[in-house]
Amino acid sequence: MVLTYARRRAATATAAAAVAATGTERRGRPVDKDQKSKGTCSTTRMQRADLWWPACLALCLLLFSEHANASAKIQCPEKCSPQKTGVKSLATLYKEACVAATKFVFEVTLENMESTLSTDAYNMSILEAFIYGDDNAMGEERVFISRPSCKSGLSLQAGKNYLIMGQDSSIKKVAGKYHYVFDDNTWVQYWPTYDEGQTTTYKPQYDNLEQFRSDMNFGCKNRR
Repeated sequence: MVLTYARRRAATATAAAAVAATGTERRGRPVDKDQKSKGTCSTTRMQRADLWWPACLALCLLLFSEHANASAKIQCPEKCSPQKTGVKSLATLYKEACVAATKFVFEVTLENMESTLSTDAYNMSILEAFIYGDDNAMGEERVFISRPSCKSGLSLQAGKNYLIMGQDSSIKKVAGKYHYVFDDNTWVQYWPTYDEGQTTTYKPQYDNLEQFRSDMNFGCKNRR
């Protein structure tokens, strides 16, 4: 049973509505005088059931989520490379993207993050797949997984765009679906918005990445 983040939210809302409706129905029933003496115990049991059902549902959604299912089968590396900072030259970007060891080059948007005690899962929308192997993920969502200890170094924010490049070691296939792991060979770099690109702070980085995007649409001239 694999549920996406959106489906889990919808299932939770549906369950909550059902519980509320059940409670309303019970409150609307007339109570006979003969039943009053039993009402307290009966109501208490029903209230406990109403509390247990949403809790059990939430637990099931967690245990059977795509994140939990994948992270239970994927061994996350002990270390992962932190997000790149500062302006990276076009030559540096091409060198990283076009080396033979690089197996994927994506522009992504971070939709949301889910956490367990052992892993963080980042749900990414793939805006561009400049380089990919068997997984042409463009226009789809993919889960990127790391250890919680990597969170501060990665410093990823929901709604922001990033350039992510990685090697074979980052690509995992679980139950027929591709997942990606942040490791010490993963390149992560913030991709500024158009408006940010008009400011002195982000203009050099934005211009380089946009030129990189344009050039990568034609592929690498040489894969070394």
